[in-house]
Amino acid sequence: MTAADDGQPLLPGDLITVTHPEDDGPGSLRAAILSANLDDGPVTISIDLPTDQVLLRPTSPLPPLTFAGILDGRGAELSGVLAGSGHGLDVHGGDLTIRDLVVTGWSENGVLVRQSDRTRLIGLVVSGNGEHGILVQTSADLRLEACRLGTTPDGLAALPNRGSGIKLYESHAAVIGGDRPGSGNLVSGNLRYGVEIGGIGSADAVIIGNLIGCDVTGSNPLPNNRDGLVVHSSPNVRIGGPTSSERNVISGNNLYGLEIIAPDARGAVIVGNYVGVSAAGDSPLPNGRSGILIYNAAFARIGGPGSGDGNVISGGSRAGINLDGSVREGYPWTGVGEAHSNLVQGNIIGLDATGERPLGNELRGVLVNHTQNNLVTENLIAGNGQDGILVLGPEDDSNPDVVSSGNRIVRNRIGVTKSGRPAGNGRHGVFVRHSKDNHVGSDDPADANLIAHSGIRGVSFSGTGARTNTLGENELRDNVRGPFHQPAPEPEEPAGPTAP
Repeated sequence: MTAADDGQPLLPGDLITVTHPEDDGPGSLRAAILSANLDDGPVTISIDLPTDQVLLRPTSPLPPLTFAGILDGRGAELSGVLAGSGHGLDVHGGDLTIRDLVVTGWSENGVLVRQSDRTRLIGLVVSGNGEHGILVQTSADLRLEACRLGTTPDGLAALPNRGSGIKLYESHAAVIGGDRPGSGNLVSGNLRYGVEIGGIGSADAVIIGNLIGCDVTGSNPLPNNRDGLVVHSSPNVRIGGPTSSERNVISGNNLYGLEIIAPDARGAVIVGNYVGVSAAGDSPLPNGRSGILIYNAAFARIGGPGSGDGNVISGGSRAGINLDGSVREGYPWTGVGEAHSNLVQGNIIGLDATGERPLGNELRGVLVNHTQNNLVTENLIAGNGQDGILVLGPEDDSNPDVVSSGNRIVRNRIGVTKSGRPAGNGRHGVFVRHSKDNHVGSDDPADANLIAHSGIRGVSFSGTGARTNTLGENELRDNVRGPFHQPAPEPEEPAGPTAP
């Protein structure tokens, strides 16, 4: 049944049909929202316009959506070009699904979700808005599926939101994307980040199955102007999964592909993604900086031991992975030992998805920078422009919180393809510089790295602390300038005359 349009309460489960594009009066979207907000039960608003009148242009912002139920856009476009200052849709309630709607041209956010639980946004195009495409604040259990944020409806060109495609702030257990065919989002072309997640309250977010920074084909760049995905101070975020349907493609962005920042962003899990390469995994689609940056955060897992856990991190303009504890002004949590205990395991770094063809990162495969007690193991690291792995610290080692120490590099294959063909890194296989007490291999032969075909040496230790690092059991072969270098011990001072 079609409910009355006079603002009277509706019976639970009633259907309201929007039948004309005008801004008010019976049959308008505004009247439908006002009526639905008075109902105590679920309501469905269905926008059912003639095919030549699917453009809605409110002359002022619409009322907040406080009802539960469904808003079914059926392909209509909600434009803010005549509405003045405001949001396209202001969701302030709970258990509401919005689907199949184009939201463009609003001066503020295309969609604002605030203090709402169980909001579902499905099949939306949210582009060309003055702030974020979708802003979610202090809400829980958001689901965002099959949306296009920052692109034209066909997903082939940018139509930027001036902020991020989606910003999630202090909102728990959101799922962005999905593991079913067609449930992933396209988040590209935005003038800030693709996906921005912030605050401790945004713990346990899941980001799966999305294209971030490329067009809908996954083969051409459509960059977000900053990172593809940034997680700031939000713990236990999962990015990707072990199946191909959970894989994110995070490529073509102007800065980092993926950035995890600050101590509260502990426990990130990054598995099964393609970073810096196309959706097919066979060609470079570089991010402007490193593929993955873990900055002053701990207990991140990049890859893992399981089938499908490994990421392909190749084709980038800087490092594939940067584990970074360096000091930056304005951040009180840098330089105090917050960067430690991250795991890099089972990834392909510098090759295509088959592990056979070089698609090197321009600089290093892995950079371990001013950080402690990380484990780099069971990776395939080859074809990168400089070092396979660089462990770097400060020349002044007086502050142990910024010296790279206690890092272990074991069981990696460096400088070869998956089948063992040569694919050397341009400089050293492993280079440890101004760092202490790090270990390349161990006394156990099972921990040996294969390090081959490097442009300089297989392994080199130099600078402050060079003599404290240890080279264990490794297979070092066919490196241009030899297998290993470590400075000779300092000569002992001659003994002075014995006192009488």
